[in-house]
Amino acid sequence: MKKTKAFVRILLAVAAALLIFGVITYRPKSIRKEITLEVTLSSEQALGCRVYYLKPGDADGAFNESESASGSYSGSGKMETVEITIPCDASVIRFDPAGTECDVLVSGVRVTYDGQELRKYSLEDDVEKSSELVISKDGNNHLLSLTGDDGYMVFDALDPEKTAAEVERIDEAEASRPLTAREIAGRAVISVIVALIFLLLIVRLDKITAIPREVAGNAKLVLALGKNDFRTKFAGSFFGTFWAFVQPIVTILVYWFVFQRALNVGSQATKGGIAVPYVLWLLSGLVPWFFFSDSLSSGSNALIEYTYLVKKVVFQVSCLPVVKVISSLYVHLFFIAFTILMYGLYGMFPGWFCLQLFYYSAALLINVTALVYFTSSIVAFFRDMSQIVNIGLQVGVWFTPIMWNIDTMSVSGPLLVILKANPLYYIVTGYRDSLINHVWFWQRPAITLYYWLFTIVLFLIGTHVFRRLQPHFADVL
Repeated sequence: MKKTKAFVRILLAVAAALLIFGVITYRPKSIRKEITLEVTLSSEQALGCRVYYLKPGDADGAFNESESASGSYSGSGKMETVEITIPCDASVIRFDPAGTECDVLVSGVRVTYDGQELRKYSLEDDVEKSSELVISKDGNNHLLSLTGDDGYMVFDALDPEKTAAEVERIDEAEASRPLTAREIAGRAVISVIVALIFLLLIVRLDKITAIPREVAGNAKLVLALGKNDFRTKFAGSFFGTFWAFVQPIVTILVYWFVFQRALNVGSQATKGGIAVPYVLWLLSGLVPWFFFSDSLSSGSNALIEYTYLVKKVVFQVSCLPVVKVISSLYVHLFFIAFTILMYGLYGMFPGWFCLQLFYYSAALLINVTALVYFTSSIVAFFRDMSQIVNIGLQVGVWFTPIMWNIDTMSVSGPLLVILKANPLYYIVTGYRDSLINHVWFWQRPAITLYYWLFTIVLFLIGTHVFRRLQPHFADVL
């Protein structure tokens, strides 16, 4: 046993050294080579802009929805830059300012990569336009008058080979750029945090792993209790566990109807930049949220619900929060299969990337379990904590970019950092990387490292509080 613990400590020390080395030497790289069409414009109404593009291999030369991307303008009447990303190998670009009659004032159009300009367009010489769009000079700007719902302009062709070469040059320049003092300081702080967390894990390994060892030692009992808990939730109802699957599906359909149909015009900013059917994009964000929400709300009340087991001297109370998470996991696994089926029916089966959903599900399971240990132990003494959790979930579903696209919203600075610091951002983005973007989790090393460090700290806090309060559970329940 001592040899095993010594070996684990050595592995933790090696992992810490490798992580610190990675933090020091890491240089961010573009995951998907994409360029950005930036259109600076203003209008008196909200606009749902769309870009269609052609690639050299497109034989028919016809624009279609499968090769398009969208952006939005708020309708503030002030100049704003609408940024829409498209593949680097796009050769022809068509820009649709809006799908309705309106006037749009444009001050500039350019193609960029990583903020650097690749091509600047002149609306007088570099475009072809449809008959339902009239371009006129307005001082230093151009006024686009759309007289119908099919007003668009097509820009001069890009040279994909030249674009690729320029992108490669920018990437190489970024990789060889000396680190700034701020970047060096940031990496030093992160390295210290990593070192301290792993040092804590090494020094207090026995106490930290006590609860995981208890759960692992009672794995069969935990699984049996989780299965029984899932069944008893709907005991007495005619359709039984069928209702566990109906409610999430109805919720998805309601959100889809509201944003896709009822508020189609008003929600352009919400749906901006989404290249797949909105119902699929929405599904990939709501499925992990349902699991998190159900696990946290039910797990927080685990000790109260299983009071009779808490008061049994021979029962491992530390297993109860995990029982609730396992109970919610059954529904989650069903919805993973349901999501993959829906993408397949739309002709967008993710292939091998769908296996990555199990990694993100495991990551979410560990995170919510750590949180449940904390909330369940507090609820035993302070019942109002369960109400605070419910309110937090009501706010959290909107705080997390589930129904809106963070990449196209007017969010920047500290607020953007706060939104991305939400661990659910990593999970939701991961589900969409698996189903839509086809990006592996190791291609996002910075946010992956942050998520797991955050989860480890959360687990340390949650299990520590649970262990300190555990001797008093039987007295207060």
